[in-house]
Amino acid sequence: PSIRAADGSLSPCFGEIDALLRDARARRQSVMIATYPYHARLLEILWQTNVWRDYEDWKRELTVMVERARAQGLQVVARDFSGYHVYATERLVDRADSRTPLRWYWEAGHFKSALGDRMLSIMTGLAPSEGTFGAELATASIEGNLAAIRVERDQYTFTHPDVQEAIRRLIKSTSP
Repeated sequence: PSIRAADGSLSPCFGEIDALLRDARARRQSVMIATYPYHARLLEILWQTNVWRDYEDWKRELTVMVERARAQGLQVVARDFSGYHVYATERLVDRADSRTPLRWYWEAGHFKSALGDRMLSIMTGLAPSEGTFGAELATASIEGNLAAIRVERDQYTFTHPDVQEAIRRLIKSTSP
């Protein structure tokens, strides 16, 4: 549940990302990084299990790494596709309903190629970001983007109390 080890050092996954960025710079390759467009239901699990702060810290640390690599000459961009945007708040259907198609997700954990195509268009500069969807992870804007996602969450929880309760029940049923 934390991005840091007990001694305060960053999780080893950050070392792996740093190595990837160093290797790409040495090979003169460009890098595009995208955060996963989790559905709002999965984001709510992060919030309600008290790991949201670490999730935001993970984005902050990734931003620092990307900007450091850019300052060292790597052509790299990182885009944030997480949040409570119009795609992630698509209403999911009951498991028993096999007839109602979803537009952006197969289910809460997996998005469809149509959403991936939108992400690629933003990442390659063919389309602009859509609010928080596709916002660039940059030191100058990270805190504003994180705050905007928290506002989106507040709006979502206000309009979807049923989802809040369902997630609470799920967490309670799986807790020891």
